[in-house]
Amino acid sequence: MTNIPHSKTLIFHIGDPKTGSSSIQQTLFDGNWSCPGHDLAYPDRLNAIPLAKSLYADAPAPQRQHQFAETADWLRQQQEKTAVLSAEHFAFVTPETLKDAVEQYLPDYAGRVRVIAYVRPHAARMLSTYAQRVKTRGLQQDISAFCKAQIRQEKFIYTPRFTAWRKVFGDDFTLRPFLRDALYQGDVVADFLHTALGSGPITINAGPQVNESPTLDHLASLQLIQKVLRQAGLTRELRHALCINLADRLARGPSAAGPRLKMPQSLIPLLQNAYQEDAAALDAAFFEDAPMTKALAAAAESATHTDQSIAADSRLSPAQRQGLRQISNRITQLQQLSA
Repeated sequence: MTNIPHSKTLIFHIGDPKTGSSSIQQTLFDGNWSCPGHDLAYPDRLNAIPLAKSLYADAPAPQRQHQFAETADWLRQQQEKTAVLSAEHFAFVTPETLKDAVEQYLPDYAGRVRVIAYVRPHAARMLSTYAQRVKTRGLQQDISAFCKAQIRQEKFIYTPRFTAWRKVFGDDFTLRPFLRDALYQGDVVADFLHTALGSGPITINAGPQVNESPTLDHLASLQLIQKVLRQAGLTRELRHALCINLADRLARGPSAAGPRLKMPQSLIPLLQNAYQEDAAALDAAFFEDAPMTKALAAAAESATHTDQSIAADSRLSPAQRQGLRQISNRITQLQQLSA
């Protein structure tokens, strides 16, 4: 017997990465918002990463069945008109895979699914991704080498991927530019709620900022810690979790006001040449007023001529480096004892 869902619309928020997803998820999880006459259902977990990962090509069928069965049970209990599932990992599956899974495991929602995504301008995305990989993976490349490698590998070409999402979901797919001037109330959380709910003033009860960009000194510290932990054999997953937590603590501490990474001016012509065609195509397909093209053209305005090395030797004193190595070694010892 088919169970008629209480919620009329199921929204998948799929990221993109580096577009404020953590802030959206935290606000929805905490219920830290209001819009008169509107409500929505959000799960009792911060994000839907396990559900999204169950759609990966190498995920076993029982994993997908289990995750979608749990989701179906949760949806049946909701009274709100709109339900939201959010995870950047949905962006790494094909839209056909998501649609097929909904039709197979959530048939009552077939035809009632919406997909919302955000896209960050190319130069800003490149810069933010570099900082994130230093922070969470201990990337040792400098930003110049990183950017050139990403361009060679044709990373951050948006138009074909987002066009595929619209081809599958049609008008139920919404792409929003991650640009302050283009966002409702200049805020991605308010913009998401406005896009999801459709009308009414949005109020966000301010909470702590989530996933703020690290300072140059923080990047140098995290890069050094990652290097020591990796040499000691800690897994990538554990290093990621440890350094995400540490970065969050640093962002809330007294040193959070230091200078932050900027794109070197010398890389701007390279980035503009690599992405101007994609920016124009994305604007033509999805946006008015060419926000992606304008953002790429304006990238030089926020770039720097100053050397911003994040090598520990250039940013941290010998005593600071020694202290970080001691902390990292202590973490390794504690992990080995608990293993």
